[in-house]
Amino acid sequence: NTAAGYFALGSNTTGDNNTAFGRDALYNNTTADSNTAIGHYALRSNTTGTLKTAVGYLVLEDCTTGTYNTAMGEGAIKNLTTGDYNVAIGAAAGTQTNGDKNVYVGHYAGKDSDTGSYNVGIGQYAFCSDQNGTTNGDYNVCVGGRSGKVISTGYSNVCVGCEAGSTIETGYRNVCIGADVIVGFPNETEEEFEKTFKLIKNLKLSYLHVFSFSERENTLANDMKGKIDKFIISKRSKRLRILSEKLKYSYYRKFSNIKKEIIVEDKNKNGYQYGFTDNYLKVRIPSSKEFTNKKIKVQLGEIKEDCIFEGNPILEDVSKY
Repeated sequence: NTAAGYFALGSNTTGDNNTAFGRDALYNNTTADSNTAIGHYALRSNTTGTLKTAVGYLVLEDCTTGTYNTAMGEGAIKNLTTGDYNVAIGAAAGTQTNGDKNVYVGHYAGKDSDTGSYNVGIGQYAFCSDQNGTTNGDYNVCVGGRSGKVISTGYSNVCVGCEAGSTIETGYRNVCIGADVIVGFPNETEEEFEKTFKLIKNLKLSYLHVFSFSERENTLANDMKGKIDKFIISKRSKRLRILSEKLKYSYYRKFSNIKKEIIVEDKNKNGYQYGFTDNYLKVRIPSSKEFTNKKIKVQLGEIKEDCIFEGNPILEDVSKY
C-alpha cells in the first residue's frame, strides 16, 4: 500500500512493503517489514519489524524496532529498545537501550543507554550518563565533549572529548590505570593546563608519567610558535608529579593488609628483593634465594617511601608456585 496525507496510515496495523508519506505517517501503529515512513511523526510510538526506513522529526521515537533499521531525525531512535545494525542520525539519536553494532550520530548520541559491543557514538554527550550505572560493552567508540562520562566500560573502548571517560569504572576489578602527560606543549595556556589538572583528578587515575615538552629537530612542534617558558613548564610538571604521588598513594591504600601474589625479581638492594602484583603494586620482601624468580603469596603491610609495600611472605604457600 502507498498512503500520502497528514495522518497517512496513522493508528493502523499495516502489512508488508508499505510506503507512507505524511506528518503522522505510520504513527501509533504496528507495522511489519520493509516499510518506509516519511513524516513529522514517522514510525513514532509503534512497534516495527526489520528493514525499516523512517525519516522525520520524531522518527522511531518511543518504539521498539527490529534489525537493520535506518532512522533520521531530531528524535531518531529516542527512548526505545532497538535490535542490531541500526543507524540513527539526530539530536537525540540512540537515547536509551540499544543492541550491538549501532551507529549513533547526534547531540545525545547513545546517551543514558545500556549498549552492547562495537557501537559508535558521535555527539556532545555520546555514551554519556548523568548518573552512575550506565553500562557499555566492549570495543565502543565515543566521540564528543562529554563522551563516555560516568560510565562502566568493558575493555578496548575509545572515548574522545574534554570529559571523555571521566569517573570510569572498568570491567576489571582493582585495575591500575596510568597515563602519560606532556606538559608545556607550544601555545599551552594556563587555563588549558588547569583543565588538564582538573580532568586528571576527576579521572581517578592510579599514577602519571609526566613529561616536560622538549624541542626535537625535524619535528613540526620544533617550528611552532608560542613556546612555553622553561620555568613555567617546570612549575606545571612539579604540580602534576605531586598529584601523581597522591593518586598513587590513594590507590595503594586500598590494598593494605590483604594477600597478593608477586613474582620476585633476582635483584637485591639493601637486603630487599622486589616484585609486582598483577595490578602493578610494587612490593619489597627480605632477600632470600628461596624466593628468587618465583611467584609467591605475600601479606601487604605498611606503605613505605616511593609507594612500595612492605611484604611479608606466606611461607606455607611458597611451594605451590
